[in-house]
Amino acid sequence: MASTASLLVLMCFLTYCATTLQAYSSYLPTTSDPSNRVLNIVDSCWRTNWDWASNRKAIADCAIGFGKDAMGGKYGEIYEVTNPSDDPINPKPGTL
Repeated sequence: MASTASLLVLMCFLTYCATTLQAYSSYLPTTSDPSNRVLNIVDSCWRTNWDWASNRKAIADCAIGFGKDAMGGKYGEIYEVTNPSDDPINPKPGTL
């Protein structure tokens, strides 16, 4: 009886290991080419375009979740930070 129980435990353990390895193998990229690697949804939207910096507003199309309906973004103004000493808690009038 003890050998049957041991065999059952061993079979359960091997089944668990096989399914776990199968699940982890699906997350691994299949190529070593960095331009064709597995990316998350947002990164895959803009990183595949090698010239993304020439049209940064197009990145607004990549937004998902809470920020996807934000005002501005693609059609908003471009702000240039001119003073890095801005205080985010108590900003001076006229600064971002």
